[in-house]
Amino acid sequence: MGLNPEQVKCDAAAFQEAFGAGHWEEAVELYSGKLLPGVFLSHEPEFEKWLDTERARLGSEYETALEEMADAEVAVGDALRAVELCQLLVRHDPYNSRHAMRLMQASVAAEDPGNALLHARRHAELLRDELGLALPPELVALIERIRGARVEGESARATMVEVSHAKAFGPQLLSE
Repeated sequence: MGLNPEQVKCDAAAFQEAFGAGHWEEAVELYSGKLLPGVFLSHEPEFEKWLDTERARLGSEYETALEEMADAEVAVGDALRAVELCQLLVRHDPYNSRHAMRLMQASVAAEDPGNALLHARRHAELLRDELGLALPPELVALIERIRGARVEGESARATMVEVSHAKAFGPQLLSE
């Protein structure tokens, strides 16, 4: 027994269908935040465990859809749209340094290294003030490359030319 999908619409089910089909834009539009926000049944530990797992899975899929869209935008040369998508990633999980790096890289690709560095500063403050953490070395290295390019007067796009090659924000950028 279940609900009749002709009479009852479920955004989570529609999201999963769009995500499963690789319809990233539709999936992103359908994602409205955490599954069942405000619902906590402390006397039902199995339900709580299931709900936590589902929230994490759907959130991860939302991030994947945003990342795929951002990669596609960079590949076609629309770095400004990639910045918008990376901003959604950062809003979704502001503590994630990988998302911070993506936003910084997209900003540099959009020839806006100043905002890349501004976001780096905000991210560093967030990690320090709320979690007592320092920036990861990969992010520090990216900051130094961006600053170096600005000091040397190089084009920001030229310093991040690898963004337009291979997969836009792949692991090769994180390990440099």
